[in-house]
Amino acid sequence: MPFRSPRPCPRNGCPERTSGGPCARHRAEKDRALDERRDPRIVRLYRSKRWLILRREVLAAQPTCLSCREEGIVSRATEVDHVTPHRGNLQLFFERSNLQGLCKRHHGSKTAGEVWHGARLGGGPLSSPAEVAP
Repeated sequence: MPFRSPRPCPRNGCPERTSGGPCARHRAEKDRALDERRDPRIVRLYRSKRWLILRREVLAAQPTCLSCREEGIVSRATEVDHVTPHRGNLQLFFERSNLQGLCKRHHGSKTAGEVWHGARLGGGPLSSPAEVAP
């Protein structure tokens, strides 16, 4: 399969050439800006040992993307999605039956739709800071 020729970084004045999207420096800047807007309590949940173990279990049990299968395609599940957005609810966050394996494309489009329609606008605050273990 032929590769697309490198193109300039879309940021004005950046001389870097990439195979698509912003260069590494501008991608890192964008990621940092997104991280600053995320609720640190939610970030801690996704970095917790409990979540990482559960994530691994879900991907082992559902190795292919459920949405791709519905389309008649077989692709690897790389993301664990909350079927119902948790909005900081710990019970819903760790509820195994609320989790499904999706590919990056389907997880991104589902999450974007949830954010667009307000289901997770602003990341959804936790009911109380005491709900999240340190």
